[in-house]
Amino acid sequence: MTALNVQHQQPNNMEPLQQLTLRELEATSLVALDLSDKQIARKMGVSLASVASYIRMARTKLNCATRVGLAVWYVQNYGSPSG
Repeated sequence: MTALNVQHQQPNNMEPLQQLTLRELEATSLVALDLSDKQIARKMGVSLASVASYIRMARTKLNCATRVGLAVWYVQNYGSPSG
C-alpha cells in the first residue's frame, strides 16, 4: 500500500549508489510533507523501525545530514509532494 498516488522515477542524473528504493523514496516524500516518523509509519503501513531505516538509508545515499536536507532534495527533484 503506497501513501502517495504518484509513480516516482529516479532522475537520470543520480549516481547508482544514490538511487533510492521505492520505500526510501516514499518515506522521503512524506518527510517532505513534514510528517513525523509515527505518521509516516501509519501512512506506509510499516513499523517505526522500518521508517527510521528508510530515512537513514536515504540520508546516507543522498549525503543529507538532516531531514530538511531530504525534503529539499525531494522538492528539487520531484516538486512539491502531495499527501
